[in-house]
Amino acid sequence: MPLKSGFSDGLGGGNLLGANFANGDYFCFINSDVIFTEDCVSPLCSYLEENPHVGCITPQQYSPDGRKISSFGHNNGLRFEIFKDRIFEILFPKRFPTRNIQTEPIIVNQINGCFMLLPAPAFWQAGGFDTNIFLYCEEYDLATRLRRIGLQSVVHPCYRYTHLGSSSTKKLSKSIVRREDYISRLYVYRKHHGLLISLLYQLVLIVKVLVNPHKWNMLDVVFRGEALSISMKHQLKGVS
Repeated sequence: MPLKSGFSDGLGGGNLLGANFANGDYFCFINSDVIFTEDCVSPLCSYLEENPHVGCITPQQYSPDGRKISSFGHNNGLRFEIFKDRIFEILFPKRFPTRNIQTEPIIVNQINGCFMLLPAPAFWQAGGFDTNIFLYCEEYDLATRLRRIGLQSVVHPCYRYTHLGSSSTKKLSKSIVRREDYISRLYVYRKHHGLLISLLYQLVLIVKVLVNPHKWNMLDVVFRGEALSISMKHQLKGVS
């Protein structure tokens, strides 16, 4: 019987509710638009058992037409807003591996949130999901906290799944989705990087919005910073 919380608490809050009722050794958080093309959970559980330094793992992601999709991301912060991923992949390939061409398990900064497999003790030790976040950046936040307790995030490209992509948010307007993305990014960055660095990050986002007229409707979000009060979470509070 599916769990019903009676309130809308976002992806992290919903997953955290389920985790509190689960009693297994591992938690596998999977989006509703993920399709299994093979058993990728059992071998990944075995990998976690053999590698206690790994706190989170995912298989290789594929599109519905069979193309490889990036299964991980670099830290979406100040440096990457200014210089973009590819520069770091060229200059520091060991630290920032190129995506979609890996053939062996690799350590990454964060895996995609649509498929996350963790040992239950690691999940709880890291603090679970931050329920202040309604949508987006949950994986960035969780991966950062895992690293602080000495646990790595890994992509295992020898196993695969198919991701239909954004079906959970396709009913929302692009404007709403973009607002939630900015709200979450500003909140998570302030949470993990302190006041000064997060203010610089906010300034970069403000400049990027100002120079793009199509994003001017996001000005109130980026000027407010980590304004969780304008998130959909609060608009939907109490809606079952």
